[in-house]
This record gives sequence, structure tokens and C-alpha cells, in this order.
Amino acid sequence: MLEDHLKSATTCRRLRSGPAGGHIDDFADWLQDRGSPPNSRSLTLRSMAAWTDWLTEKSFTAVDLVAGYEACRTELSEHGRVRYQRGPNVNSMAAAQALIRFLRERGVLAAAEQPMAPHERWPLLKRFRDWMIERQGVAAVTMEGSSATWSISSLVVELIRRAIAPRRCETSCYDGVLATR
Repeated sequence: MLEDHLKSATTCRRLRSGPAGGHIDDFADWLQDRGSPPNSRSLTLRSMAAWTDWLTEKSFTAVDLVAGYEACRTELSEHGRVRYQRGPNVNSMAAAQALIRFLRERGVLAAAEQPMAPHERWPLLKRFRDWMIERQGVAAVTMEGSSATWSISSLVVELIRRAIAPRRCETSCYDGVLATR
């Protein structure tokens, strides 16, 4: 029950009347079950109240929680937060993320779409990835595991290597490039 986690009756009322009101008791219990300390639970729930107040003000409903999260995040990044005034802030956005995760775990909200891998998004990177696997003997798992790091540094090395002399260049030609990074 929400009152077990929050002392303020006003905050409890704000939470119950907002778009997340139907799930707020279970969410508070979920936070406790996950080992969240009492002070952290209280901060999360108070921050949640600021976010749900904003959602209500902007006419978002329980169906639009993810869209409301994105809209709030965009507004905060563009306009910032007015200090010493009630409203969403960084803590509110973290609380909203936790609520969305909770609702996805419970099957209330659809699972998030997985972002495309870099080699799927950019054809040149896909060709480079395939070349590394087929011609250089690098395991596919290696290329998948750290795509954020290999994609840039390895692509730069490969482009330098091809620009210098594709047939005559040895490893020593471009080792200095990585050593200086």
C-alpha cells in the first residue's frame, strides 16, 4: 500500500489521481521487493508525483505513459527545469523509467523495441564487419560483443590501411595509429 511508503497524504492523493494511479500501489511494493531502501522509495514516489502531475497537465493518460515520458524528457532537455518550482526533474525521469520497466515486466506495456545494431544501420559498417569475419578470421561474436568500440577505431584503421597501400601494407604501417589513441 502506498501509505506504507509515503508519509504525505497529499503526495499519495496526487499519485492516485494521476495517469499511473491504477498501478502505483503495486509499483511501490515492487520497489520494496527489489530492495530499494525507504528513503530511496520515498524520493522515487515523490518524484513520480511531479512527473504524473506534468502528464496530467499535458493531457497524457495511462495509455500514453511511454509517449509522455518521451515528451517530458524532450521538454526538459530543451527548456531545463525552473529551480525551486514543482515539476519534473532528473529524479522524476528516473522514477518514470522505473515505472515503465515495472509495467513492461507485468505485461501492461509492450516491450521496448531493440535498437538496430550499428552494422545493420550503416551498410559500410556491415561490409567492414563481414570483411573482418571472412578475410581476417575474427569471430562473429567478437564483432557483435563490442560493436560500439570496434566500429569506429577498426574502420579508421582499415580506411588508413587501404589508403596507404592495400597490397603492400603490413601491420606495422598502422600500429602507430592505434598506439597514439
